This record gives sequence, C-alpha cells and structure tokens, in this order.
Amino acid sequence: MKKLLLIPLLAATLHINAAEPVQYRYSGQAAVDHLQETGECFQCDLTGQDLRAAINAHSGKKTINLQGSKLVQANLKEAHLERANLYKANLFSANLYKANLEGTDFTDANLFSANLYKANLQEANLRKANLFSTNLQEANLQEANLRKANLFSANLQEANLYKANLRKANLFSAYLYKANLEGTDFTDADLQDANLQEANLQDTHLTFATINDQTILDMSKLTCYQSLFLKRVK
Repeated sequence: MKKLLLIPLLAATLHINAAEPVQYRYSGQAAVDHLQETGECFQCDLTGQDLRAAINAHSGKKTINLQGSKLVQANLKEAHLERANLYKANLFSANLYKANLEGTDFTDANLFSANLYKANLQEANLRKANLFSTNLQEANLQEANLRKANLFSANLQEANLYKANLRKANLFSAYLYKANLEGTDFTDADLQDANLQEANLQDTHLTFATINDQTILDMSKLTCYQSLFLKRVK
C-alpha cells in the first residue's frame, strides 16, 4: 500500500519540476549579481548558486523577491529571508540550514528534499507547499500555515509546531518524534504511518485526522475528546 501511494506522489513532484517556466529573466552569475544589486530576482535560474552574500546584503533593508525562481540545490545556509516572497519557487534539495524564514511566503513552493534543519519558519506561509522528504528537524514552525502541505516522509523530529495550521496536510510516514504539537491543528490531516512518539499533544486538534495501525501515537496521552474524533483505517 505504501509503495502504491508513493508512485502518484513522486509523479506529482516530477510534474512540479516539469511545469517550471522555461524562460528565465536571468540565470547563473548574472542572476546572482542582479539579486545582490536589487534585492529581487523573480523568475530567475539560480540553480546551485551560493546566495548568502547576495541576500544578506539586503538584511533588514528590503524584502527579497524570488517568486517563481529556480533555486535547485542553492546554498541559503543561515540566510536572512524574513518575509521574503518565494511563491511557487523551486527549492528542490536547497540548503536552508538555520535560515531565518520568519513570515516568508512559500505558497505552492517545491521544497522536496530541502534541508531546513533548525530553520526559523515562525508564521511562514507554506500552504500547499511540497515538503516531501524535507528535513525540518528542530525547525521553528510556530504558528506557521501548512494547510494542505505535502509532508510525506518529512523529518519533524523535535520541531516546534506550536499552534501551526496543518489542516488537510499529508503527513503520511512523517517523523514527529518529540515534536511540540501543543495547539497544532491536524484537522482532516493524514497521519497514517506517522511517528508521534513522545510528542507534546497538549490541546492538539485531531478532529477527523486519519491514523492506521502503523501510526505511532500514545493514545493514553489524548483526552477523550481528542481520541473520539480520530479516523482509524486499516
């Protein structure tokens, strides 16, 4: 069953890459130079580029605009991208280790296999974002919007999801060991095969969330109301 579910999800990921715009405004070093000079490079090809200096040059001065840009395997380690526009950007396998992404717009963005270890995503908008197999270990996702996001096999170990919105999100096989899920909204979310061992489930909303026999969830930690509306499937 798990393999059957994996096929359409991988196909969807490939579709995202295939659907990228072919014509870019700038590419390569020219794109990096334009970003450093202006603070924007929407619909640019920045594949494999080290963007830290170009972005940090505008830290606290200007909102970075990378809407629709190709940032495949880009180096954004510890970059300051607060409230940046990354709508529909392709960040496949990008390195965002410890990046400051507070309030950043990742709506419909592709973050498949990206590294967001210890990144600050507080109040970030990740609605419908593809976070398939993304590393979000110890990331701060406090009050982030992940509604309808794809978090299939994502690593959320010890992540802070305090009051985050994960309504209708796909968390099939997600790893949430010791995650802070206080006040997190999982209404209608898919938690099949997910690991929530030792997670903080205080005031977690689980109405109509789907679990199965492979979901690791300590039912003794749930209130009667939380467990009453869980949807269990075989």
